Amino acid sequence: MAVGLPIITTPVGSIPELIRNRENGFFIQPGDFQKLAIYINELLSNTPLREKIGIANKQVIQERYMPDYSMARIVTMYDRLVSY
Repeated sequence: MAVGLPIITTPVGSIPELIRNRENGFFIQPGDFQKLAIYINELLSNTPLREKIGIANKQVIQERYMPDYSMARIVTMYDRLVSY
C-alpha cells in the first residue's frame, strides 16, 4: 500500500478498517481462488482502476501511518487527557 499498489485481501481482523472494497482494494473470502483470479485479471486489464486504487492506498498510508500523522494524533490525545 505504501508504494501505491492495489490490495487483494480477506476481510479478517482489522483489515476492513483499512481497506474499502473497490476503493483501495478488493476483498475475497479465504480460499476463493476464483475471485482472486478475477480481481488480478481486472487489475491487469484496467490501468485507470489500478492506478486509482494505488494512489488511494498510498494516500491512506501517508495520512494514517506516517510519523507526522501519528504525532498529530498523539498530541491530540494528550491534549484531551490534559483537559480532563
